[in-house]
Amino acid sequence: TRAVVAGEHSGYARLRCRARHRRQVTLRRDLEVVVVEDILSGRGEAGVELRWHLGLPVRRGLPATLRERLTALEHELGPLAIDEALAIGDDVSCVLVRAAPDTMEVSIDEGLFSPGYGRVETVPLVSYRGWLTFPKILKLFFIPV
Repeated sequence: TRAVVAGEHSGYARLRCRARHRRQVTLRRDLEVVVVEDILSGRGEAGVELRWHLGLPVRRGLPATLRERLTALEHELGPLAIDEALAIGDDVSCVLVRAAPDTMEVSIDEGLFSPGYGRVETVPLVSYRGWLTFPKILKLFFIPV
């Protein structure tokens, strides 16, 4: 079974590519996976950056057992960029992996986050950046461990 929520905006329509961004988040209960699809319509090319402020530590690389699980999930989800997967949490409570092939580059930095009015915290910031040709669909998967 699945649960889906989606939203979109045309905040980039002023750009030459006239991009429209639609994000669809699907909970795949059967696989225990959250699928995030960023559907970018428009024409031409533009630089794109998707940012994820995460409240837990993030690091590159996965233990062998998690790599095996991702390999098994490829049958249902399609090709995954397993070598670029990110482990979330000190004890790895979740894995973040993107669909393959994809030309987006991933970086882990620190970003500012406001949990409430007048408060600012530093949290891990995962960014996916690339120069894309539209239309384009980008997929990320959050996989709880």
